[in-house]
Order: sequence, then C-alpha cells, then structure tokens
Amino acid sequence: MFSAEKVDCLVRKEAALSFDKVNKRYCYIFFQESDDVLQVEYASSMNAKDLLNVTGEYCDVFVVDKGFNWTYVIPHEEDWGPYFYRKKSKSN
Repeated sequence: MFSAEKVDCLVRKEAALSFDKVNKRYCYIFFQESDDVLQVEYASSMNAKDLLNVTGEYCDVFVVDKGFNWTYVIPHEEDWGPYFYRKKSKSN
C-alpha cells in the first residue's frame, strides 16, 4: 500500500520525523512475522531510532495509535520506507 503509492504518506526522513513528533500516549506495535501485539502506554519519548534492531537494519514493524488514526511502517527492505500515514479527517 505504501511502497506502491496507493495512499498519500510521508517517506524516509519526513516519516521518521513525523513519528517522533506524533502523540504516542497509547499505541500498538505489530511485527510482520508474529501474532503478538505490544500495547504501549505513555510512549511519548519513543522515536524512530528506538525501533532499529541491534544491527541497525530495519525489520518489519507497524506502529499505530489506539484509534488507528496514524500508522508508522518500517519495512524490512532498506531501500524502502519508513512510511508515516495519517488518516484524513472527515472534513477533508
């Protein structure tokens, strides 16, 4: 959806900066290869760099807020992403 440009989203540095700034009081973290979901509360200090694994490579990670109003995606492909998408308000 993001790499195929099916939705309008921020990419790379702009995506990471938006994720760093967005309200992360309550969010969920999903991993592509796992059925587990992490519910995170009071994560305002969490930033894009916190989601890198120990080798510095990206893994498939999806972070959304409690209301699914925004999504931050880190694909495993180094040349793609990360992506940040914010749901459009109903007035748009």
